[in-house]
Order: sequence, then C-alpha cells, then structure tokens
Amino acid sequence: MIFLSLAGIVALTFGILLLCVPEMVFTASKKMNKKQDDTFISVDDQVRTFRVGVALSSILISLVLFFTVYYLIVRYGW
Repeated sequence: MIFLSLAGIVALTFGILLLCVPEMVFTASKKMNKKQDDTFISVDDQVRTFRVGVALSSILISLVLFFTVYYLIVRYGW
C-alpha cells in the first residue's frame, strides 16, 4: 500500500506541475537529459501539444491509486 500511495503522490505532483507550471517541467527534463547522457526520455513537442490531456490523465490515475489504497485499508485493514 505504501508503493501505491507513493505512486499516487508522484502522479499527482507531476500532473499538477504539468498543468500549472509546464515550463518548469520542460526545463527540468532538459537539465536531466544533459546530466544523464540521454538516459531519460526527453519531453518532446508531442507532450507539449497534449500537455493538458497528459496532466489530467496523471491526476486521474493518482485519484484511482488513492481510492485503491483507501479501499484496501477499509476492506482489509492496515
């Protein structure tokens, strides 16, 4: 359950950042790609085009993960 909670927090944070301050996400991606020698996939123009859809999907996924954690706690206990 801790893994699901952490995944939900990461997805929610990424979705909110991509929705509210997209330039920060794109700048961080460029810096990470330079430091990691192209280990990470860069955020390309298609993600910029579908930025709102990706952000809302990420937020929706985080809500599903949080609900799953809540359901597991209520159903089976901690």
